[in-house]
Amino acid sequence: MRAKPTDSPPRRSLPRRLVRIALKTLLTIFIVLLLVFILIQTPYVQNIVRGKAENYLSRKLNTRVRIGGLRIVFFRSLTLRDVYIEDRHRDTLLSAGLIDVRLRMLGLLHHDLDVKEIHLSDLTAKVLRQAPDTVFNYQFIVDAFTGKPAAKPDTSKGTPMKMSLDDLLLDRVRLVFKDTLTGNTAIANIGHSEMLVDGLDMDSLRFEVSRFDLEHSGFFYRNSQNGITTGADLAAFRSQGLSLDLGKLIIRARGTQLDSVTYALDNVREPRQKEGMDYAHLLAHNLTLHVEDLAYSPDSASGRITRGELTEQSGFRLEQLQSRFFYSNRRIALTDFLLRTPGTLLQRSATLQCDSLAGMMKDPARTLVSLDLPNSHVQLKDLLIFAPQLASQPVFRHPNDVWQLNGK
Repeated sequence: MRAKPTDSPPRRSLPRRLVRIALKTLLTIFIVLLLVFILIQTPYVQNIVRGKAENYLSRKLNTRVRIGGLRIVFFRSLTLRDVYIEDRHRDTLLSAGLIDVRLRMLGLLHHDLDVKEIHLSDLTAKVLRQAPDTVFNYQFIVDAFTGKPAAKPDTSKGTPMKMSLDDLLLDRVRLVFKDTLTGNTAIANIGHSEMLVDGLDMDSLRFEVSRFDLEHSGFFYRNSQNGITTGADLAAFRSQGLSLDLGKLIIRARGTQLDSVTYALDNVREPRQKEGMDYAHLLAHNLTLHVEDLAYSPDSASGRITRGELTEQSGFRLEQLQSRFFYSNRRIALTDFLLRTPGTLLQRSATLQCDSLAGMMKDPARTLVSLDLPNSHVQLKDLLIFAPQLASQPVFRHPNDVWQLNGK
């Protein structure tokens, strides 16, 4: 008697069933992640995320926070628009029309913060401390995210974060610092700035900048306790091959150009002089300075001035300045020197050597001055601008006279 054939297919083995279940599960997870990845880049979903972030920060900081727009391009960039954060005194802490950060997001998984570009536009930031407060206006943010200190501090060392930044762009940026306790007020206005960074070491505060441009910018500083006010407006500042070691205060630059600067210094506690250059009340226009191979450290400075010009309110006008220079506490040297005003021409070289600049006044006999000034001349009124007290001397009674210098 033959057995009847069955209609049901043979059952698969248990391992094959488990593999199929695992593959279906992974495929489902992949599809869900893909849908989330696609949806979160849509304006609708990003607007929901923006609203959630805005509400969270408002509650966390207990202040007004606004985020006008949010755009996330995964693995590439994060863009915020119309950002506003208010301090506890209902004044602006941070306001920005655009915060655009382009970075390699996958690097964060390996403790590598690789930022390709940061662009800040229409930004205002204020750091304020107003009596009777003893802390600055941003302290509430630090307190909100720091939390309580751990009972047992964590002494284990984690993987250090590597940081790099390629390009920093600033447009229409205003930075305000005001501290009523110390009397200091500082304001910086940046019209446009671009910095191309080759190297960045935040631990040792070392920076390598291939190019730094600053245009249509200025700064203002005032101390209400000592009565000093100073500030400058510049058309352009450019530097190439800039190396900064802020920890050791060492600066090097292959080329630096400062163009069309207006500089002012005013000390309200000092009376104004009627004649000559008033060092407590300075006002210079069209200040231009170009320097190559600049090197500065706490004990010396050197470089080559290729162009120098300025006009000061006292009447002094520098038409041309060129020189290689070296400065230290024991030696000042000017070579390939050329200084020209409407009435004065000094050229060739000048060197001063001493045990120390402080001791030079106490023991001038130990000071050596070497001058090589061929075919030069000085108009007396240029000397009187810097030393108006000499006007009472008979030799200075005719300020338009010119002294011829031709010696070594």
